[in-house]
Amino acid sequence: MTLPRSLPDARRLEPYSRADAPYFRSPAFYVRIGGLAVLVGIVICALVLRAWSIQILHGPSYKTLATHQAFRTVDMVGPRGAIVDDKNRLLANTTGHVVVVADTSAIGAFDAHGWHASAAGLADLKRLSDLANVPVKTMVTRIRRSVIRSPFAPAVVIPHPDSGLQYFLDERAASYPGVKVTWIPSRSYPQGNFGSEFLGLLGEVSPQELGTKRYRTATAGEVVGQTGVEATYDSLLNPGFVPAHVRVDSLGRIAGPLVVPKGKALPTLKLTIDARLQRAATAAVEHGVQLAHELGNPSPGGSAVVMNPYTGGIYALVSVPTYNQVAAANDPTSRSSTRTIPTISCRTRRSPASIRRARRSSRSSPRLRCRPGSSRRRPRCSAPGRSTSAARSSTTSRPACSRT
Repeated sequence: MTLPRSLPDARRLEPYSRADAPYFRSPAFYVRIGGLAVLVGIVICALVLRAWSIQILHGPSYKTLATHQAFRTVDMVGPRGAIVDDKNRLLANTTGHVVVVADTSAIGAFDAHGWHASAAGLADLKRLSDLANVPVKTMVTRIRRSVIRSPFAPAVVIPHPDSGLQYFLDERAASYPGVKVTWIPSRSYPQGNFGSEFLGLLGEVSPQELGTKRYRTATAGEVVGQTGVEATYDSLLNPGFVPAHVRVDSLGRIAGPLVVPKGKALPTLKLTIDARLQRAATAAVEHGVQLAHELGNPSPGGSAVVMNPYTGGIYALVSVPTYNQVAAANDPTSRSSTRTIPTISCRTRRSPASIRRARRSSRSSPRLRCRPGSSRRRPRCSAPGRSTSAARSSTTSRPACSRT
């Protein structure tokens, strides 16, 4: 039997759209609508509760996370506390040291193998090299070492620029967009070449020093005291890194200037050293070394310690020869002695009996007042409260002065 391909219009099938049971406004209809309303209400309550949790309970943590994603923390070297003597004379302080730094994001970029300078960055470094007489390879090496420690910190390419280069770069900052002149904290010594025997030097903490008892709070790359008072009281003088911030974009590229917060007030370390007595003791030891050379005894050097026998406080600590404190702070490889010999020096000879009597009476040794004489006469020395003749005839204290 073969069916026709199409049926006549009168025999076409009609759709069946009739429901046998009533549905609209029936109990089943209201049950389904009510169940859907309850489900929507639960979902809305869950969303409101989640929004409240994000805004109120976890708001501070999400804010911190968003800030960390928009900013990067840069560890900057901070200033150190001051050091004064017993009379509040400033021995060591912090000042600004002018350097030329390079913007790593403007000079080059990072890839899977690290930082590499771009063609435009190499051109800028080449022009700077012609001005400062520093090879481009040296500056690129300094930048790569700097980005290993902190990728977003300015890299020092010229640590000691002369004044002419500073003024030139300041006046032509638009011509050198990748470099700028700035300053970093460094130690200053108002007394000059003074105190190399006890002040000590600074240096970057080594891998062997990390984790030791003395440097238990230090981190890699931090500048700490290596010798002397700077090392002994490093935990007091060293505030650690100063956390600066720089804004970055969604790809982690620098998108804003480096913002360094204002540091807190630093403590001041007061020593028992007396600066004037230290200079006098240094001059006396140097004179003794020179006198020994003149008498045919080639002494290599000398030392002296002046202290309070009752409290143990050290007033002066001398070692001759010694290195130049200022030169060694600027250049760690410099250890040359630059001491000068004074023209007049005074010393006091006291017998052991007089020293015992002075200790029993709790009196300090008499202070000498020396006046340089003429070319044919020796300087005159006298103790306070007695005449010059009495001082010369006294067996308790016989000061002797010599002119060199």
